[in-house]
Amino acid sequence: MGMRRSRSERKQRRRRASTGGGADLISGLGDDVLVRILELLPDAGDAVRTGALSRRWRGLWTRLSSLRFASSSRPVVFSGDNKGARRFASFVNSAIAQTDPAVQVEHLAISFETPHELLPPSVVSKGAAPRWIRDAVQHDVKTFTLELHHGGGDRFCFDSKANLCGQYAVMILDDLELERSARMETMRLALGGATVRLPSTAAAFASLADLTLENMELAVDSGRLLSSACCPRLQKLRLREVSFATGAIEELLELSWEEVLLGPGILRLRTPRLRLLRTVGGDLSELTISAPSLEDLLFLDSQPYIINIEIDGELLPCVRSLRVELTSNADDYAGCDDEKNGVTFGLFRYCTAAACLDLDLYVFEDNWHSHAAYCLPHLVEVEFMGLAGTECELWFMESMLTSTTQLQKGTISFDPKSSLKNRIHAFERIPPLQDNGMWTCCHEPYLSLEWKLSL
Repeated sequence: MGMRRSRSERKQRRRRASTGGGADLISGLGDDVLVRILELLPDAGDAVRTGALSRRWRGLWTRLSSLRFASSSRPVVFSGDNKGARRFASFVNSAIAQTDPAVQVEHLAISFETPHELLPPSVVSKGAAPRWIRDAVQHDVKTFTLELHHGGGDRFCFDSKANLCGQYAVMILDDLELERSARMETMRLALGGATVRLPSTAAAFASLADLTLENMELAVDSGRLLSSACCPRLQKLRLREVSFATGAIEELLELSWEEVLLGPGILRLRTPRLRLLRTVGGDLSELTISAPSLEDLLFLDSQPYIINIEIDGELLPCVRSLRVELTSNADDYAGCDDEKNGVTFGLFRYCTAAACLDLDLYVFEDNWHSHAAYCLPHLVEVEFMGLAGTECELWFMESMLTSTTQLQKGTISFDPKSSLKNRIHAFERIPPLQDNGMWTCCHEPYLSLEWKLSL
């Protein structure tokens, strides 16, 4: 009669069998170490599935302080009946609900993407997304990211009945019962072209300092979120492909936008603390800036119309870094050069204290000599990139380089496709900056030059 094995022996035997007979050294580690291992996994779904390994792992994922969910990492089959979307939304909702209340969730990120041939399911865009935002607030996370992507385009179609005459249903966030979020500092919402009504609750995001809005259209009267009443500590605002009605944000330190649609195309900034302003494209026709503390200005206008810029005050006295663009003979593409480049030259007048200039040149033919050279006497660093060695480029470089007496670093690089003859000619034309320095070739012959001060 054989001897009966104890319960502990049977458990050890099963454990050895499940690991191929080898020792399970990982499961013997402490809970904190195992949780740290789970946090290194790219998706929270992977962490949840570790519960199937053994009882030792079961429930450990509920203690994660960082949760990331991505539909692209799950074997979800999407169909026109929304079943795949419902399964993903249900999984995310269930996982968030099961998190250990004793553990503070610091970071929550959710990404949902559909195949290009299907419309985005309304179960996510209209139902689950507002819930996830509410969950982020209720769990008091520090950073929250929500990305909705449609493979066939960035316009979400929530409800076919609401799309008459090209009108899209609205993702309503304004009626969410949001408690004050005392900890959320960073939030990024990329909503796939959705029309959104944002919360207007006073101080709904009392601690929010960094806000990014991408690919959405804000409904009428949704600009209150971008105000000091709703986000009293907001310091950084990034907008990309957003259409909205602007609001005053006096406490901002940084503001950037790319391809933002502003309705009438008029933006008035009264931001006495603003340090950084970056704008690329969009539909601006009039920009008024009152930002006496501005230090870093990037202004790239790729649109075919002219922007009228007004500065509240004679100068922007604190701007040290300036990035702008110039075009030549591009009337058919980007409007009249004289008027368009006049905006850039006007900024030179306003930013006379600039020490670093980054200039994007769009050259078609020599056509800049009608502009008088504007001096930037305080430049200490300058870089010219992608040059072809044309006369207008040389004229502009000569005008700019001879206007400064404090330059410490200069770099000139040519387009590799430009002719060697033009590069040699340009090298001979470039004026010396000071008596104690010289231009030297850095890479291939006459492809890149660098100004170095002599010791």
